[in-house]
Amino acid sequence: MANERPTRPTLQQRWLGFIRTGETALVVGPVIGALSCGGDMTIAIILLAAAAVVASISIAAEPTWSTSLKAILAAATVFVMICIGALIYLHYRDQELGLLFECGPIAGPVKYPADGRLNTVDLYKTGEGMSVVEGDPGSDYKSGKSMSYEAIRCVVTNYSNNPIIRSAITLRLVYRKPVIANVPRPPPGEITLDRPRTISFPKIDPGPTNPFILYIFNRTSDWVQVSLPEQVSIERLGEMTWKDAPLTLIGPKALDLRPDISSSPNQQ
Repeated sequence: MANERPTRPTLQQRWLGFIRTGETALVVGPVIGALSCGGDMTIAIILLAAAAVVASISIAAEPTWSTSLKAILAAATVFVMICIGALIYLHYRDQELGLLFECGPIAGPVKYPADGRLNTVDLYKTGEGMSVVEGDPGSDYKSGKSMSYEAIRCVVTNYSNNPIIRSAITLRLVYRKPVIANVPRPPPGEITLDRPRTISFPKIDPGPTNPFILYIFNRTSDWVQVSLPEQVSIERLGEMTWKDAPLTLIGPKALDLRPDISSSPNQQ
């Protein structure tokens, strides 16, 4: 008995092995593809559904298993694929969340917050970024030489689960001359400048209780239309690269600011 040569697999056994290997590849391959698709849930759902169908057909074709066992295994396979899809969604959902901007016009005066630091963007025709001005908490911020002015107030909220270390947006600024003098809101005239302006934000912690508040002021003698983008560039905690994320906006996409009275001579 010890000297008997092992029997070679029959042709039927070989073909069965190839079929089982192919079935395994057709199940494992789509699962790997779903895990590697970068969070595209449409592709992930198609691949996981294909894997579930192939696995279910393979289970149903097994001649030695009872019908009840086949049903249990098929249901378990579908459940596993659903769980994998849910894990993919939860993993990438946070990465798809960007920043929520709630922007709208307000009439001055603006008051300094409790920490005495006011985040401002002054819409000169040159320059980038924003400034932080300091004053007594609760006191009025004076824009230029006037206490009567308009501003855009933006409340920026991070609704993801992780702090955003840095972020930046690019505004579109369109400057127009006023064409009528001595009226409360002269209509804008010809365009004098159309340019982008990049604003970078510091760390924004997650949650609605940690908003970043920004005020935008017009420092010119022109009307300025401020348009917000659809994307924001962000760097999250634990990541070393910038990524584009959607900018969710509550309020109009474009807002107009009247000329700075203190710097604007009467124009006929």
